Order: sequence, then C-alpha cells, then structure tokens
Amino acid sequence: MRTLLTSGRLTVRGRALGPGLARTLDGWLREDVPPAAPGRARTAAALHRTERRLRNAAPAPAAALVRYADVLADAPAEPYALAGWIVARTILGPGRAGPGRPPDAGPPEELLEPSSRV
Repeated sequence: MRTLLTSGRLTVRGRALGPGLARTLDGWLREDVPPAAPGRARTAAALHRTERRLRNAAPAPAAALVRYADVLADAPAEPYALAGWIVARTILGPGRAGPGRPPDAGPPEELLEPSSRV
C-alpha cells in the first residue's frame, strides 16, 4: 500500500481513498487468525492455481489426470498433484474413477476433517 500511496500515480479520488484503505488493511494484518487458516489458505490457493491451469493452459483434463495420477503413485501426499488430480477428476465428471478408486468411493480419508458426529 505504501508503494501505491507514494507512487505519484493516484488520481484525486485515489489519494482520498488510499489512507482509509491503508488503515483498514493495517487493522486486518493485526487480527488473530485460527492456526488452521494459513494451511487452508495455501490449499485454496493451490486448488485455484490448478483449476486455472487446467482451464487455460493444460492440454485435455483427461491427459492431465493421467499425469497427476503418475505423480501421486510415487508421492501420494504431493499437494499440487493432489489438487490437480481432484480438479481434473471433477472437470471430467463424477462418473470417472480416480487412480485405484471406484467412482462412488468419495474423497480419500486424508482429505476429510475428523467428524464430531457419533
């Protein structure tokens, strides 16, 4: 924000808006966040990047699904491959099975939060 405010490129309205925006952002940066929030934010960012890559740059989602499955066979917890596999599988539709999983198996247990229900 400091860079923007000192750039000399803001309009009159931008100069009027900037200080208030800086105060708001400063307040947000000082808020406590739950310990799980950074991990969830990284997961959301990885899913977003993967979905964008599949939508705009990757060849066909089916080919990407095969590549992600190959990576996951060697490194099952690799986050970018797992995110890509989930997004590619979703794009292809619920009727497609993932690597070694029946189509109706649901998400792998490691992707689920522990349930408080009994």
